[in-house]
This record gives sequence, C-alpha cells and structure tokens, in this order.
Amino acid sequence: MYLKLLALGIVSCIPRANALHKTLFPGAGPPDDPKRIARYHYSMWLRHVVTAHRNGAFHRGGLSVVAELGPGKSLGTGLAALLSGAESYYAFDGRFHSLSNRRLRQLQ
Repeated sequence: MYLKLLALGIVSCIPRANALHKTLFPGAGPPDDPKRIARYHYSMWLRHVVTAHRNGAFHRGGLSVVAELGPGKSLGTGLAALLSGAESYYAFDGRFHSLSNRRLRQLQ
C-alpha cells in the first residue's frame, strides 16, 4: 500500500504525467458523473472528519475553519465541509486552476 502511495506522489511531480498516472492506476480519482462526483467528495470529507475525530480534533467543538492543501481542479471536498457546518474554507494549491464551464455547471 505504501509503495502505491509513494508511486502516486512521485508521478504527481512529473510534468504532464496525467496519462502515466491513468495507466498505472486506472479508475483512481473522482468519477465523471455529477452525482457520483458529489458522493465521492462528500464521502472523502466524512473520512477526514472521522479521522480528525479519532485524533481529538473535536475536543472543543466542531471544525469551524477547514484548510485543504492541494485541492487540484475540484473544490468538492471543501464544499462538502461548508455544507457540513464549517464556517470558512481555505484552499491552497501550488498551481493555478481555472474554473471550466463544466465545473461552473456543477456548482449551479
């Protein structure tokens, strides 16, 4: 398992390695159907909440501020956090990602 994660990390540093990533790990990442995308990001957010709870992040109440490192092209996990009661969300990424028309339609 750790080798797979290490390989994913190494591949993510190679410019234009998306095709290689899809070859090595077919089916990885969020699906293409809007309903499945929403379900994917919400379940991802809930996994983070469960992990945070197990590690004592909720000893003073809920999560009011959520920060995500490397959200990529999608803010789905952050939107799930806001819908779950987070008061603010910050996304930090090393690259600029513009919103495509497809992504804007998903937000409507």
